[in-house]
Amino acid sequence: MEKKCINCGSLLTEDNWCKSSQYNYWNICNDCRNKRQRERRSSCPIDKTERNNYEKQLREENPEYAERQRENRRKWGRENPIKVVLSQFNYRDRRKLDPELIVKDRRNQRNSALKKKFGITIEDYEKLYNQQEGKCLICERFFKVLDVDHNHKTEEIRGLLCRACNTLVGQVECRRQEINKIIEYLSKSPQ
Repeated sequence: MEKKCINCGSLLTEDNWCKSSQYNYWNICNDCRNKRQRERRSSCPIDKTERNNYEKQLREENPEYAERQRENRRKWGRENPIKVVLSQFNYRDRRKLDPELIVKDRRNQRNSALKKKFGITIEDYEKLYNQQEGKCLICERFFKVLDVDHNHKTEEIRGLLCRACNTLVGQVECRRQEINKIIEYLSKSPQ
C-alpha cells in the first residue's frame, strides 16, 4: 500500500517518512514536518537562556536523560568527524594563529563599509588620504584615520575631515538658516 504525504502529496518511503516519538509513522514527510517545526519555532521563539536552564535542570534531576544526551553527542561526533574538527577550530582560533588575518579583516570591513555608505573602495579612500597628506581639510591637523565628508543631498564626496570637523559640518549643513544667528550670538558675548 502506497502512502502519500498529506501536505505536499509526495510518496512516502522509509527514508522520508516521519516517525513520531513512539515509533509510529505519521502521514507526512520529513521535509513537511521540518518546515512546520521551523514555522512554529519562529512564531513563538523560546529564550535560549530559559531553554538552557530547563535542560540543565532536566540533567540534574534525571541522570538517565543526561547520559542519553552524552551518548547522542558521542554518536554524532563519531558520525561527523569533519564537523567536530571544524567546530573546534573556529574563526577566533584561526585569527590567533595568523595575526595578518586581523589586519585583513579590518581592511575588508572598512572596504565594505566605504562601498556601502559612499560607493568608494579602500583604494579610492587611500588615494584621497594621500592627496591630503593625512590632514583634515578644515583644521589642517594630521590624523591616522579621517572621515569621509559628503553632501547628503547629492551624495558627492567633498573630501576627508577629522571626526570633530565632520560632525561640525554636518550640524552646520542641517542648520544653514541659524548660522548667522549663531555668529551674531557669539560676537555679542565677551571673549
